[in-house]
Amino acid sequence: VIGGINFTLVTKPYYETHAGGVSMPPAEVIFVYEPVRGLMIALSVLLLTTAMQNRIEVVAVVAGMMLFIVGGLAPLLPQTSLPLYLRVASLWEILGQNFLAGVVCAYLFVEPKRRVRFSSGKERSYVSANR
Repeated sequence: VIGGINFTLVTKPYYETHAGGVSMPPAEVIFVYEPVRGLMIALSVLLLTTAMQNRIEVVAVVAGMMLFIVGGLAPLLPQTSLPLYLRVASLWEILGQNFLAGVVCAYLFVEPKRRVRFSSGKERSYVSANR
């Protein structure tokens, strides 16, 4: 939703004017590269979740911020050829998409026993805690 709104209001008009020599790639190119991008995102979060031995909440926030910083903030900041409004709008879109992708992947990859912890220190599996 965030990406669709941003594309409609900001990115699409910018690409349609071919400002800065930038043009939108054909849909076929996007459909080829997006699964590769998704696999890279999932693998990076999988590695992070196996390396971190924290609660799921901590792992999810770290994974989301990692994807936002590495996949959005770091590549976009040095792009001074893009107008500031486009960079700011893109950062909001990337934050929404990459942060949530990191959180969702973390919840998918962290084993159930790390998902729910109680103040008593006793751990339960996610399934039994919801019954």
